[in-house]
Amino acid sequence: QFFITHEATPWLDNKHTVFGKVVADSDQDVVDSIRMRDKISGITIEE
Repeated sequence: QFFITHEATPWLDNKHTVFGKVVADSDQDVVDSIRMRDKISGITIEE
């Protein structure tokens, strides 16, 4: 289980490990497109 958050979530502090963050505005567009209960069916990692 993991969380994708769109705002500060202080109630998760010291209970869960942060393992990523948005670094560019274009990346935020991807985060904003994710809805509750969406499923990731595959991923491609480019070098």
